[in-house]
Amino acid sequence: MALRDIDLKYVNGALVSSKAMRVGSAPSAPSNLPAGYGGSATATGLTISSSYAGGDDDGTGTDSTGRLNLYSYQRANNYSFGENIRHFIMRSDAKTMQAFYMPVQTSTKKGGYDGTTRDPMASGISWKPVVWQGAHYEANDHGSVHGHWELEVADSSGALQGRLEIPFIDQSKTAAQTDDMANVVVGIDYTNIRTNLADFSVRAQNITTGDYAGQTTCLRVGGGNDKVKDILLSISSDMQNSGRRWGFRANTTTESGSNAGTDLQILRYADDGTQLGTGLGMERSTGNATFGAAPGGRSSRVAAVWSTSGHHGFSAQPSASPGSGAAFDAVLTATTDRAFQADVSGDANRRWVVLADGNMSWGDGTASRDVNLYRTSADVLKTDDSFTVGANLRINTTSVAAGVGVIAVANATTPPPNTPSGGGVIYVEAGALKYKGSSGTVTTIAPA
Repeated sequence: MALRDIDLKYVNGALVSSKAMRVGSAPSAPSNLPAGYGGSATATGLTISSSYAGGDDDGTGTDSTGRLNLYSYQRANNYSFGENIRHFIMRSDAKTMQAFYMPVQTSTKKGGYDGTTRDPMASGISWKPVVWQGAHYEANDHGSVHGHWELEVADSSGALQGRLEIPFIDQSKTAAQTDDMANVVVGIDYTNIRTNLADFSVRAQNITTGDYAGQTTCLRVGGGNDKVKDILLSISSDMQNSGRRWGFRANTTTESGSNAGTDLQILRYADDGTQLGTGLGMERSTGNATFGAAPGGRSSRVAAVWSTSGHHGFSAQPSASPGSGAAFDAVLTATTDRAFQADVSGDANRRWVVLADGNMSWGDGTASRDVNLYRTSADVLKTDDSFTVGANLRINTTSVAAGVGVIAVANATTPPPNTPSGGGVIYVEAGALKYKGSSGTVTTIAPA
């Protein structure tokens, strides 16, 4: 018989047809298959059977699939044109779903197929839903309004759990509307697709043929240069800005050629979700990176350079500073803050520490640092420890007369006009080594 205009309606929870019919010629139903196997429309549903005998599995290529074919020439429109199947949600807590069943072993909850015949086992199984897809409005516990299409998959207990949701209401605004479902607005301009009890993975695959050969499948956020491309890390799963905490962005810097524009930013957000600033920025054209904003609005521009020609390392170039630019610029709070420190793996203590005021100290890594060098006053450096020169010690001169292990002293720019107290001054004048003591007497130690 031809199938046309078959009216299927839900009456008292059952699917009822206005016309009695039988579709297809079905074999006898095995006792372990679900009710309704016989290929008919009854008060509980419409069944379109498939005959295994003569089907594709015998190698003849015959298609015996049970199938419902629906045809339409109607364009889609705002008036529900082109709908082949309509699902009516008749109660606020009702679900209208398409279900996928398979045999499951009752004792072990494992698949209930015979390993040899690949047919359902003859006993010890029951037919369980493993996947649902469809829509519903109110939550099962009546505690909230979900208002979404979803894909549900059975968990280890056999209960179906929503894994993928596409809302048709603004879910972020439903908390205050739970007791007033009639006022929840249906239909939104933008929706928020969500996963639940699930990861979202993109299987990277190499594309070897066609227009995209040479590419790899990926997670893509696309948009023109006039639109930011964001990945947001939020404390909320809805679309409200208040939950934002970190953002990964390709920005709208103008693409002016030479690889410039659409630069990378890692953004940070306040407790209310407003943007605090850029934590890390990177120029697409140069690879130069900008870390945060230092006091006074300064930032550090950083580049790593590696090559086979011996030029490699790490370079930091401040865009602005109190003086000239520097390869490294540390702006700290106190003079005793550490600008740099280093040790060897396994050391108990730092071997070298540089403080914000320039004080440097050294040690062997096993105990407290025991050698230092620091500024005591204008134009004066001091160490509290010993100082050893391995070759020559030069005072205001470059000439050591080819000597090694010598002290070279230039003529004093200004011989001491005053008398030193508590000691004396050694100096060179006109090539002669002289000494002036606390009595004011000048003694020539060695002539020129």
